[in-house]
Amino acid sequence: MRLIGIKSSLHPEQLRNKLTVNPPLLELHLWQHDLDELEKTKLAIQELAREHPSMKLMLHTPLGEDDEELCIDGDYEMLSRFAELTLCDKQVIGAVMHPEQSIFNADRAKENITRLRSEHTSAEQMFYYENLSGDRTRKLEDFKSFIIEFGIKKVTVDLAHAAAFHSQEQIEALYSWLKAHNIEIYTHISDNVQHSGDTRPKHLGEGDLDFSSLVKLIDFGVIETYSSDELKGTEIKQDYGRYLKI
Repeated sequence: MRLIGIKSSLHPEQLRNKLTVNPPLLELHLWQHDLDELEKTKLAIQELAREHPSMKLMLHTPLGEDDEELCIDGDYEMLSRFAELTLCDKQVIGAVMHPEQSIFNADRAKENITRLRSEHTSAEQMFYYENLSGDRTRKLEDFKSFIIEFGIKKVTVDLAHAAAFHSQEQIEALYSWLKAHNIEIYTHISDNVQHSGDTRPKHLGEGDLDFSSLVKLIDFGVIETYSSDELKGTEIKQDYGRYLKI
């Protein structure tokens, strides 16, 4: 079953505008204050689910006000709160987790994953670990090593991150490898220029990725592109429409 959606924050105006395309899947980009106000955020997600009972939800690891991301090698208390949020409603079907900010702390990551699997088993099983631009997962071969070493069963493949340092052929080989190893795949869909070194997502058609080929590999994911006005979300909605027509 193909399940493709878009991304939004919980800001009411942004939600209202982005939901005009009636996506069957919505990824919620969270902020540090969403974890600080955990019960309020739970209620907001539950209300969103009630208003759109057929729509599935994904959560994205929170971004702090100083652009610090919550990563698996970070603060365990915050990871625990994020795990709790992941289980707040049955329409939440997964959560994107970042392995590292820049430098990977392997010992802390192992300790955190072990604790999460013990104390928040159901939530950790819903985490989709993403390839980033840090020292542990930037290269796809290193990403595969991370998956094996940490026993990861679900991943997020970010096309912009991957294409920045690899060819499309290498990206497609990653999908084949993941499927051969029975790893569940969620995708952040955007365009980019292969081997550009720039991880910022581009709108569909602004890079050199061949989506007529990639679309055959992607069953589950969201469009992740920026809009000039995030509250209106005009460009991400356009990218969503373009992708569905491929």
